Amino acid sequence: MNSYFDDYINSKTTLKQFVEQYENALAKKVANEKNEDTKSSQSYIPCITEDGLENQFQSAYTNAKAKEFQDQFVGKLNCSLHERKIGDVWSEYEVKEWVTFGEEKRRKRVSFTVDFNGETNEANCNCRLFEFRGMVCRHQLMVFHDRGIQRVPEKYVFRRWRKDVKRVHTKIRINYDNSSRTMEAHRHDNMSNLFNEVADLAEDCPDKYAKVMERLRELKEELIESSVVCGSNMISSTPNE
Repeated sequence: MNSYFDDYINSKTTLKQFVEQYENALAKKVANEKNEDTKSSQSYIPCITEDGLENQFQSAYTNAKAKEFQDQFVGKLNCSLHERKIGDVWSEYEVKEWVTFGEEKRRKRVSFTVDFNGETNEANCNCRLFEFRGMVCRHQLMVFHDRGIQRVPEKYVFRRWRKDVKRVHTKIRINYDNSSRTMEAHRHDNMSNLFNEVADLAEDCPDKYAKVMERLRELKEELIESSVVCGSNMISSTPNE
């Protein structure tokens, strides 16, 4: 709590002062988050190699997550790969890693198992880092590298951490965020209200529902195709669009 409200409250802060400072603290957090998103979308963590996998995550992820991926990428240096069972589709690999543990910084060699699907290029490791934290592990990367894979399936690149994704929660109107009064937020509110009205009219009829979903999918494809044009200076400034 002290860390979150740093510079805004202290042990002598009264309840009245806390209420007054609460919105100021949240406004700062929102501004910092948006600044980091902007910075991340306009810059890249430098690649340390010319490997296609590193480039894939560097260009897709926010800088913080790209750095986390690089930690796993560099961690391959502590690993060695051994083939166990090589099949036409499924293969099994043993990855041995030197792990440091304890206050004495002792090193121990730990063995991990990675199953690889040659048809889908998917690799599953029993360390379960990807399942628990959503980040491909160094053991999976060892197998990808050995198989000559320069681009992993999209399932390994989480949408929530992509730098080209607009965060839905940033569109919610809040009193302490001045950006809620921007034209972008105004447009988002207008579209959301209209979408909700359409959903109310169609939700009780399968035919209406199917028609709305089909139209929305078509509209989505049109918007994706025209995103380059819309991203230029062709944005209307009409208040009630």
